[in-house]
Amino acid sequence: MRRREFIVLVGGVAVSPPAVFAQPATKPPLVAVLSRYSPFPIDALKEALRERGRVDGQSIQMQVRSADGDTARLPELAHELVGLKPDVLVASGDQVAMTFKKLTTTIPIVGAQLIDPIGLGMVESLARPAGNVTGMLFTLEGMPGKQLQLRREMKPGLSRVAVIVVTSEELSAMLLQGAEAAATLLGITLVPIEIRTRNDWDAAFKTMRQAHVEAVLDLPSALLFTERRNFAAELLTARMPSISTVRIMPVTGCLMSYGPGPAALWRRAAYFVDEILKGTKPADLPVEQPTKFELVINLKTATSLGLTIPQSILLRADEVIE
Repeated sequence: MRRREFIVLVGGVAVSPPAVFAQPATKPPLVAVLSRYSPFPIDALKEALRERGRVDGQSIQMQVRSADGDTARLPELAHELVGLKPDVLVASGDQVAMTFKKLTTTIPIVGAQLIDPIGLGMVESLARPAGNVTGMLFTLEGMPGKQLQLRREMKPGLSRVAVIVVTSEELSAMLLQGAEAAATLLGITLVPIEIRTRNDWDAAFKTMRQAHVEAVLDLPSALLFTERRNFAAELLTARMPSISTVRIMPVTGCLMSYGPGPAALWRRAAYFVDEILKGTKPADLPVEQPTKFELVINLKTATSLGLTIPQSILLRADEVIE
């Protein structure tokens, strides 16, 4: 039927059919991600979100930023992302999550690698976060003890271990307490080596040599992560075997690492994002502890240091770099 044939006269007045207006398209949810370092497992997060039907650029929009190790940039980057009014904020760790929380108490925040959310006041408890922050823990209580046990298994007489303490990072002192408690239980003397910047390394390595340490424990640190290549080279020159928490350290040239797999934590963060976008409040999503731990050994570095890795450890390794 033509439009002109549809017009009718009602009381002498021409009446047209009602106009049909297109409904505005629903805007996809916005997920904003901020990391203090680069690289980080953003692909793991995106892949896990895709598996849940949330595809970047289609069913969701993502904005990703990294401070590339320059933590002074975090407030500016966080302010930018919060200003976009996202549906969910994803933070790489405590420092980023705290930076977000200072800017908003209403936008949900998912921490992919939290270390001490209770101590920092971000959540009331792991089971009942009670605020706008939830997510995955990066470390477990007792982790330094497991790392020291691995080093002692490689060298049964191990007695003196240096621990790198980055005094410019608030979390370093907290992690040191756990390492000291573990060393005491194992009968190992822990020698804290304080550094603030890369410029302190020459003095730090001199102190380690004077203290006759047999190994180095490096706790998670933005400084060591950013300077990991130089740090690995310094360790090799000083002929000091190290054990780290994050996989990228032995990948870069350090001896070994044992800790939660970062990619697995970022994948699990997708669960929290998905649940929040479905309407669940962060306060109702318990903070989870990691369930997968990776043992990574750089066999090339071991050879350079003149070390023989016991077969029992090699068989347990998730990855051996040759």
